[in-house]
Amino acid sequence: MAPPVAKMKTIVIIMTCRDNEAQEGGRRSPCRTAGLAEAAHPRRHAGGAGGSRMGAESPARVNPTHRTGAHMEPSGIGAVFDRAGADFARLAPHLWDPIGQATVDAVGVRPGERVLDACCGAGGSAVPAAIATGAQGRVDAIDLAESLLAQGRERASAHGLAHLRFIHADATRWDAGPYDVAMCVLGVFMLPDMDAACARLAGAVRPGGRFAVTTWAGGALEDFGGALADAVREERGAQPASPASRGSVTRIDSESKLGAWLAGLGLGDVAVTRVPLELVVDEELAWLLVVGSGFRGMLDGLDERAVSRVQRTLLDALDERGISTLDATTLVGVGHRQDATAAS
Repeated sequence: MAPPVAKMKTIVIIMTCRDNEAQEGGRRSPCRTAGLAEAAHPRRHAGGAGGSRMGAESPARVNPTHRTGAHMEPSGIGAVFDRAGADFARLAPHLWDPIGQATVDAVGVRPGERVLDACCGAGGSAVPAAIATGAQGRVDAIDLAESLLAQGRERASAHGLAHLRFIHADATRWDAGPYDVAMCVLGVFMLPDMDAACARLAGAVRPGGRFAVTTWAGGALEDFGGALADAVREERGAQPASPASRGSVTRIDSESKLGAWLAGLGLGDVAVTRVPLELVVDEELAWLLVVGSGFRGMLDGLDERAVSRVQRTLLDALDERGISTLDATTLVGVGHRQDATAAS
């Protein structure tokens, strides 16, 4: 039976982050919404504001939440983020936590609800979801990176969130439920079959429940990603491999594409929220964006001296190209499960 025709609407919310504080517990965050957009693959930048004096070439995107190169087995994906664990934690208040909070806000998690957070990382979305559900609710947060799960458990304990569980598990095989809400924040690119895996996750939601996906918006952070890829290419003497996840990124990098994709899963009453962010970037934060995200995979195989050269080349390039602020925009898509939306 064909899925029912889904209604779709687009909601655009403009919010700007002015500092790097994150919301936890009852504290108000000056930046409740933030994102880190996928960056450009190696290319020559056009001249003009923010550009270099080199000729332009057509860009191809690199997704900073996914390692470059071919799709990895689930254990390999977890290993990349295990290696980035400490730096991931340092970057969290700047990026991962606000992105997670924005997702929870868009979904509208309510007291007493049961929530699944797939590809949860260190709890950027799971912690605010558990705060929203209260002790009468339940949050199952699953990921393959054990070091990030350990950070999440520490955070849950610090907040007294006994109803929040961080579980080492593969999102493509998780079969618990039903849930009131299932969400995947910046994780769909890491799934070997994005369509099948997300249809399964959406099917874990009760009829009338919500399934949410947070993704990178097109066009954001392209200059930063291009500068990084150029620095890596200069060190390696070859262009870094284009990520296998690139196709997944570009399929859902606009309001219309993300909304249509969610509707194609059989979800109804789909709404997409655009969450812009302008980050002021100094040298410390610029390098943290590399080592505290999936960009770290671009450094694999380089020794300490080579990594230091890449760092210096990147920072010099950012200065030369006049890149001192980054447009970091995410899209949060939310759809409601209809009766015909079933797990596969």
